[in-house]
Amino acid sequence: MDIQVSGRLNILEARGPFNKELVVAGDAAQESLDAVLNAQGRWGTVLVFKDSALASPEAVAEIANIVKRRVDKGIRPVAIALVVGPDVEGGAIMQSHYLAAYAKAGIPGQVFDDVEKAKAWVLQAIG
Repeated sequence: MDIQVSGRLNILEARGPFNKELVVAGDAAQESLDAVLNAQGRWGTVLVFKDSALASPEAVAEIANIVKRRVDKGIRPVAIALVVGPDVEGGAIMQSHYLAAYAKAGIPGQVFDDVEKAKAWVLQAIG
């Protein structure tokens, strides 16, 4: 997983398929940027899927747990945009599961097939 901060955007590039262990490893990598993101004030996430968006049920459940834990600690994106191109395996099947994991924590999300459109949407949500 490639993680970077660009202004008020937390940009993640993830290559699936995903299992629980990969999700936990991604969370550990993300933690190093939490202070940088929170220093921005309002910020949002753009999650770009590469190759595959498929994930085990355990991985999706762990994502929901991680998001809730982060929100409870005050680490909360204003919104999340998923970027799922037509060539991403399982993208159409999995996008609702990912959005639901964030929605349970009160974080709105939307799916795009273009990174720039996704960034623009998140920036608009940030205000």
